Amino acid sequence: MHNAGARLIASANVIFRTGPSQSEIHQKQGEIIFIREGEGAILVGGKMVGGKLERADEIRGDSIDGGTRYNVASGDTLYIPVNTPHQFFVDSGKHFAITIVKLNPQP
Repeated sequence: MHNAGARLIASANVIFRTGPSQSEIHQKQGEIIFIREGEGAILVGGKMVGGKLERADEIRGDSIDGGTRYNVASGDTLYIPVNTPHQFFVDSGKHFAITIVKLNPQP
């Protein structure tokens, strides 16, 4: 039976990025990432290097060993499953604007 109090969407954020991010893992939420403007790359999977719990259910690290690099541009969409390392990259002089929707997995 569906729990009427459960929310599928935990939050949505708009981010403008002009350089690389730290690597990150969300332990309880998946993410849908919509590339709204610009271009860059997202590294997904592999093993996080130097990861530390930064806040509840979120690990941040220095980099990712392995994984798959996806070049992204305006109009692209990616899904990042729960517990999956990922990291954003933007070349010097470039940018991208993204919307990230965090999802709570449903049983």
